[in-house]
Amino acid sequence: MDASIVNEVDQAIADIFSTMFFIALSPLLDLPKKEEWDAEKTFIAATININAKGNLLPIRLYFPKKLAQEITVNFLGIDGDEVDDEKMLDSMQEATNMTVGGLLGRIDPKATCSIGIPEAKVITDFSPESLLDNPGLRVYQAESGLLWLSSTTFHACDSR
Repeated sequence: MDASIVNEVDQAIADIFSTMFFIALSPLLDLPKKEEWDAEKTFIAATININAKGNLLPIRLYFPKKLAQEITVNFLGIDGDEVDDEKMLDSMQEATNMTVGGLLGRIDPKATCSIGIPEAKVITDFSPESLLDNPGLRVYQAESGLLWLSSTTFHACDSR
């Protein structure tokens, strides 16, 4: 991924997560070691498509359950014992929508691309190994786990 787009992706995610969810995220410069990500198996996978000149290009975010719970509590202003799968799924869809929308606002000032409706599901056997060959893979460290972003599509919307 182009360095200027990587910078915009990292900044958009940091801004949205700190402002909307009160969570600090730091991009990892290198992929984490397997021991760092192998312990957590339950994730919320959220997908949103970007429509780039008629091509639907998916962007996927993988939230470890602990991070998804923290986002849900902070976003909805509820206690942790009030969090259920439905609230987490809704919150991760909204987090994905805000993140990708914020990013497009940065890299696509001419509005050549649009975003679809986000979807989310619980995955109980997630392993990021299948993502490791993706050149658009970004990984972010939060206090409550690693957030994985998988996409190769952002350059298609760069209208700066």
